[in-house]
Amino acid sequence: MRHPKNFLLSDLNQRTQTDMDVVLELVCRELPHGGRHEERKYIAERLIECAGSGRTTLGDLQIVARRALLDAAQEIGLISCCRKHTP
Repeated sequence: MRHPKNFLLSDLNQRTQTDMDVVLELVCRELPHGGRHEERKYIAERLIECAGSGRTTLGDLQIVARRALLDAAQEIGLISCCRKHTP
């Protein structure tokens, strides 16, 4: 889902913008060196689309960011490898 053409990041409240920043940083920790510009941009664009559609909860943002990380790795081929999770 695309955000409306007239949607601006500044239209979001400060809390949502902060949540988006935090989620982006957390998800990009999974990437070597915090991710390349292209990877971070791809994930950030998905977060903006999510927020622009009205889904602004921290949970929604985390789901979208993690899905974008997987999409970038599997479908787009932006990410060559991700760190392995250890419990």
